[in-house]
Amino acid sequence: MSLAIIKLIFKIIQLILEEGLSISQACFMCSEQASKLGLDTAETEKLVRDRLE
Repeated sequence: MSLAIIKLIFKIIQLILEEGLSISQACFMCSEQASKLGLDTAETEKLVRDRLE
């Protein structure tokens, strides 16, 4: 897993914790950045859920 993907995951987790967003909302907000990394929203959401478990 690349450093850019790890940073994206932590950014999403930060949004969840600080802004009170759901995982889906936070992933959607970061979808442009995820797209640049070759991930779609569903893939990003799965990565975040895997890290939070």
